[in-house]
Amino acid sequence: MIFRTQPTNKWNNWDFALIEAFQILDDEVCKQCGNPVWLCRSNSNKFEFQVKEEICHATRKLEFVKDNKKKAKERASKEDRANFGKFYYTIPKLYPFEDKMPTRQDYITEKSGLID
Repeated sequence: MIFRTQPTNKWNNWDFALIEAFQILDDEVCKQCGNPVWLCRSNSNKFEFQVKEEICHATRKLEFVKDNKKKAKERASKEDRANFGKFYYTIPKLYPFEDKMPTRQDYITEKSGLID
């Protein structure tokens, strides 16, 4: 799979390990926000999420084209057009008085009910 060729030999241990690792990574990405689930669903007080703002210029252009095809009185306002392509996302930010982010194991322990 890595080399984009059809394998002719049976899978070996590395093939299975790689596909399992990929599956774990894919399963542990939050479908809501895109962060690791063990981070975005943690109750830890060591960090917070910071909201970032970006503009996708491809989406912006597409929204302008779609808007320009509308009748004049149906077009978006100047303020709305300024926001075309804008999107928001979050990143974890460690509090200054903390030395490390919570780990995946911390989350598993938290969810198992072993700690409050």
